Amino acid sequence: MTLAATAAGEAALGEEGGAVRRAARLAKGVVLDGLFSGVGTKADTRPSADGAAQAGPDVPTDMATIARLGFDHVRLEFDAGESAAGEDAVPLDPRRLQRLDQALDAAASAGLAVIVCPCLDQAGTVKLFRNRSMLRGYAALLRELAGRLSGRNAETVFLQVLGEGFVDDMDLWDLMMEMLTAQGRRGWPGGTLIVPRNACVDGRWDVAMGLMLGRQVSDANVIYDVSFYDPVLFTHQGAAGRFGYTGSLRGLPYPGSPDALRPVLLEIRDVPARAAAQEYGTEGWNAGRVRREVDRLADWSDRWKVPLRCGRLGVRREGPPASARAVWLGDVRAAIEKRGMGWTVRQWRGEFGLTGGENGQAMEPALLRALGLKPAPLP
Repeated sequence: MTLAATAAGEAALGEEGGAVRRAARLAKGVVLDGLFSGVGTKADTRPSADGAAQAGPDVPTDMATIARLGFDHVRLEFDAGESAAGEDAVPLDPRRLQRLDQALDAAASAGLAVIVCPCLDQAGTVKLFRNRSMLRGYAALLRELAGRLSGRNAETVFLQVLGEGFVDDMDLWDLMMEMLTAQGRRGWPGGTLIVPRNACVDGRWDVAMGLMLGRQVSDANVIYDVSFYDPVLFTHQGAAGRFGYTGSLRGLPYPGSPDALRPVLLEIRDVPARAAAQEYGTEGWNAGRVRREVDRLADWSDRWKVPLRCGRLGVRREGPPASARAVWLGDVRAAIEKRGMGWTVRQWRGEFGLTGGENGQAMEPALLRALGLKPAPLP
């Protein structure tokens, strides 16, 4: 980033520590995805009575319910793969931009802050970093989004430059974050940008080590973002193709201990998966272990005096015992809040959802209590 761009970011704060102040507006939130892509958005593409595009027929209701439960923000995620197809790609077509505006209006009406977050899957992120044409297309997307958001209230609307990071090249990740932050700043001089940190260290998921080994961007008006899924074997159990042996596992308890794992191990027929589950039982995952892991993240933030938040924490609906899922969420939430960081739980509905049922409207009060929220019926 140029010195002029850095100065613009600093001046946009209006006061020293403005990014820290704005980060406090993102204390507890939920991911709301599937609004702008073709995945899981059948209802989102329905036109309104006058033929105009909608953000989705349930968006105002979702926003109102989310606010009533005690959340203070939503993270609007959408798949940026099509938009970053190449340098000549149109970043966002008018219908998607209109849906974005309507979703932002619905959030504002409900009193919610918003993080707008274009996302790519792991393969797409690696391709983005190594394909100049795709990188130019994504840069154009960021500039357009930033410019679109520049007319919004910068105290309550934020742009994340990319989704969560898991790329086995720390230097390349740091370089790309510098460049993407500069693109976002070009479009929105006064906005606070959210910059994800790389969680991949030597091919392993290690969020804290990624923080310590990575470099900060040169823009002062940013909030750093990490994900928290530890222990991954527990949070992702039942998901085929994810993190080692998770697809072969069901019913792993939390907290984990050799005694708690013993009956579960008898049901696991895959030998490597059983060995992985047995090791999980010896790792001492409980509230104390979670606090120690979160402390490592918060200590980095304190050391460098920069705002850090947990932009994705979650555990799958299917696979883990329901009671263990609630305990894990409660332990992680308590540890993060104790260190004064904000969090965003994944997600409102879906694989990691807080809601379920045929229409995604059946609340799970135990999970909301674990998150320190107020169970409330839908209108």
